[in-house]
Amino acid sequence: MPHVSVSPAGLRVKGNADQLHYVLAALLTNAVEAAATAEEPLVALDAVLDDEGAVGITVADNGPGLGDEARIKLFVPFFSTKPGGRGVSLANCRTIVEAHGGRIWYVEGHEGGACFRLTLPAGTRS
Repeated sequence: MPHVSVSPAGLRVKGNADQLHYVLAALLTNAVEAAATAEEPLVALDAVLDDEGAVGITVADNGPGLGDEARIKLFVPFFSTKPGGRGVSLANCRTIVEAHGGRIWYVEGHEGGACFRLTLPAGTRS
């Protein structure tokens, strides 16, 4: 069951739409694939305006989570936890987010799954 929350409504970020679409698509694809292994799959996407005027985005799932090696190497190019994986999407995500003046990192999910957080500069609200 998907969960999407955006607060406040009309929240926007500054940046290249195609590149930021890639980041969100990669994170959501990974989350959906991981959550598919759960008895009741859950993927959550949340976005909030933080105290510093940046947009904080969280993509979380209730899949199996990541082992120690994966947590250390997540953003290393060509490292993958998937059989046959190329290991480029998270490295590309970090490059794109940082080029936009933001930051991306991993934290443990609440239910043992994975949780990625990123911040991006806020744009003009609609």
